[in-house]
Amino acid sequence: LAKLQQLLEALGRAPLDPIEVDEWLAKLIDSLPCDRRMLRGRVYLQLGRLLEPRQAIELAEAFWESALERGSYGDDLFFLHDLLTRLAREHVAARRALDALYERLGTPPADLLTWLEVPAGEFVMGDLAESGGFPWERPRHRVRFERGWQAAQTPVTRAQYALFDPAACPPEEGDPEWGARPIEGLSWYACVAFCRWLSHHASPEHVIRLPREAEWEYMARAGTQTRYWSGDEEADLDRVGWYRVNAAGRTHPVGLKPANPWGLLDVHGNVWEWTQDWYGPYPEQDQQDPRGASSGTCRVLRGGCFLWDAPWARSSHRSWLPAHSRVENIGFRPLRCPAATN
Repeated sequence: LAKLQQLLEALGRAPLDPIEVDEWLAKLIDSLPCDRRMLRGRVYLQLGRLLEPRQAIELAEAFWESALERGSYGDDLFFLHDLLTRLAREHVAARRALDALYERLGTPPADLLTWLEVPAGEFVMGDLAESGGFPWERPRHRVRFERGWQAAQTPVTRAQYALFDPAACPPEEGDPEWGARPIEGLSWYACVAFCRWLSHHASPEHVIRLPREAEWEYMARAGTQTRYWSGDEEADLDRVGWYRVNAAGRTHPVGLKPANPWGLLDVHGNVWEWTQDWYGPYPEQDQQDPRGASSGTCRVLRGGCFLWDAPWARSSHRSWLPAHSRVENIGFRPLRCPAATN
């Protein structure tokens, strides 16, 4: 930490060149024995603690210039957003810098995602012991949502994500279905950054974010209480989702299988979907608008994927990974909710 502070202070006194800044940061991260992406984020967050606000803002702007040149900047945007948001509570310049970050990315098309209504209501969350579930899917408990929201009809596709960060998903030669496949291999941070980009350009009345775990299961079930929304048997999954048996070892364009009763596509299989929540044990009591665990080491994944067997695609199944993980079978599906209820 002392070495980091010394280097940051030196940078804060000198004119900032984006290429030099990125080379310096790369050398610093290479010298530390942990995951590079996670350490890059930790360095960003230290700026606000180790530098004067003006210096931290200028360095954040230089880091962003460098990230734009490098590409695959979702993780960078997540941590720079958090840094500038904290500074903006007391410094107007940080708010202007934060707005400038998103303006450099351009405005997403108004029809980029198809939003479907998810009604308010309640359901029983979790799995019955006799249905082949795992202990971490219990105890079953009733969850109530006082207000509805909107959910993206499909997981985000490669073509959609490429409008945000082209370098993260370059086209693949000889694959005419490239753009229609779900984006995969993104960290939780990069998925949140995409949602924040949409949110920045959305109506002030709305927030776009990842679904909480309970929200995900509620809208995946769409009023059903079977293993899959389509039924209890593996043949029921085969009709509506891509998993190890029928996917031929690859993702498939979204929307080829039938929609669930609320119109959502690909909720079972194809790619796992990141959720907002930390992984933690389920509560014993009934819940209203639950927000999940308050802290943790991993984020929850839902839905199963093209590489895994049928039990992992059940509506109740929970998996989890550290937020910095980038795995080639994990995507995401945003939701849009009123800002006042977020």
